[in-house]
Amino acid sequence: MEPVGVTVVGADGLCHHTRWRDTPMLRCGPWTILVQATSAAGGQGGQVEWAVAASERRPARRVVLHLEGGPGAARVVHREGWQSWSATGARLERRPPTCPPWAARSLDGGVARPRGAADAVAVLARGNEAVAVGFLSARRHFGQVAPAAGRGAAVACTALVTGLSPGPEPTPLDPVGWWAAATPGRALAAYADAVALRNRARTGAPRVAGWCSWAAHGREVTAPLLRDTLARLSEWRDCLRVVQLDDGIQAATGDWLATRPEVGAPLPELVDAISRAGFVPGLWTAPFAAARGSQLARAHPSWLLRDRAGAPAVCMPWMDDAAALDCSQPGVREHIRETFARIRGLGVGYVKADFCFAAAISGGRRSPGWTAAAALGAGLEAVRAGLGPAAHLVLCGCPWLTAVGVADSFRVAADVTRAWRPVPDPTVPLPRGGSAPAAANAVLGSLRRAWMHRRLWLNDPDCVLRTGVAPAVRETLSAVAAAAGGAVMLSDPADRLGDRDHAAVLELLRWQAGLDRPMTAEWHTDRHRVVFTRDSQEGPLTLAVDRRRGGVRVAGPTAAAGAG
Repeated sequence: MEPVGVTVVGADGLCHHTRWRDTPMLRCGPWTILVQATSAAGGQGGQVEWAVAASERRPARRVVLHLEGGPGAARVVHREGWQSWSATGARLERRPPTCPPWAARSLDGGVARPRGAADAVAVLARGNEAVAVGFLSARRHFGQVAPAAGRGAAVACTALVTGLSPGPEPTPLDPVGWWAAATPGRALAAYADAVALRNRARTGAPRVAGWCSWAAHGREVTAPLLRDTLARLSEWRDCLRVVQLDDGIQAATGDWLATRPEVGAPLPELVDAISRAGFVPGLWTAPFAAARGSQLARAHPSWLLRDRAGAPAVCMPWMDDAAALDCSQPGVREHIRETFARIRGLGVGYVKADFCFAAAISGGRRSPGWTAAAALGAGLEAVRAGLGPAAHLVLCGCPWLTAVGVADSFRVAADVTRAWRPVPDPTVPLPRGGSAPAAANAVLGSLRRAWMHRRLWLNDPDCVLRTGVAPAVRETLSAVAAAAGGAVMLSDPADRLGDRDHAAVLELLRWQAGLDRPMTAEWHTDRHRVVFTRDSQEGPLTLAVDRRRGGVRVAGPTAAAGAG
């Protein structure tokens, strides 16, 4: 593929086009585009470093780089979604027209994806040719990739630069690249390796196995319940390392160092109890949001991101109308850094940062020149700076490409539930497809994002449930956690876990240990089944998952290692 042209769309909606003329500098209306194309290693692809400058300060909505030269008559076989639980696959969901603003912010940041576009990367294929086309980072802006209408095998790579105000000096944009291979999985693996190198991916953390409170007890966790759980899990220290306190113990969203009165103990006492029981203390947070009644929102109302009407940009209405924090402000970032430094100082070694999309939603940021992706990236860096390099940080609900280089683990699919299919909720006008909470969506998302595991971070497939689920669903969750890679976090009430569950988890971890490495994976749909095949040291391993009701068939050298 090669760059053939650029389009800049201004804030007024006007488009400015220019064609490639064998020069690194293109004039495009009031903008100048500087482009440097290089060949990727091995001659199997290429990369484009580009920048934008303006003869006068005027905002742009997006800058589009057109590429040509992919497989002829190619079809798109894989599109990535925006954040952790966004659906991913050959086709992506579009939000319904009745979607309320808070829900749109969660699905796509409040900026609707054009039909046919992928977030950050797409894979095109024809016959024995495949090419992954995507952005190598998303620290300066978000990017979308889509077939260019009416241009054959051309691909449009769109930089979403709202908030950026280019001046006469070139402003670098996140680079674009393409990687050709014989199969989609190999093309994605090559792309992932380039992304990891560019962003210094954190891939060396030890495997995670533990227990978290959410699916077991929701927001009903108390100090006596925690002590009872720790006592019951004492026999599990041979396989579980982390005990995580999930959403519900905090006094309010945003006030992470204080517990609600019903918990019956302050946070330091809870953390100490977990540590003394022989586990690594874990804590759930949502670092970029503050509830309406929180101490944080009352003390610093100017720190909240504002919508077009000037009101706080609500992103989590089910949590006391929690609004997003404006991470473009230095005071906000310093508060985040200090908060997580104090959390780490308590002895918390495993931190889950959830609903991270809040930092990346559209809104009026007080600091000029900030895109949504830049605000998210600065917020994530503040979390990491506070925790330091040794703590294990798992990100969830986060636009995925911005997280590379910050996350040790990353949630790669929708929330798991004890039901295989999504449960319709007429009160919430959201897509009930691949992004909705359901065991099926957790499984399929984990398989389709297995290419990220140990290349960008450790994948987090959400909880591996043992109780209250159909046997076929339980077996499928375990098999996917082993074969596709990632954390093994239980979330069943401890008093319902028995010796059989203990033995099954030990076997699951043994099976996973032999597969825990970067993989080349392929998947396709065969009627009602999704067939996933990955490489292993002993040969190909295949999972065939029944999409209708759950259940999995395992074939390959490790098939005898049951994980039921």
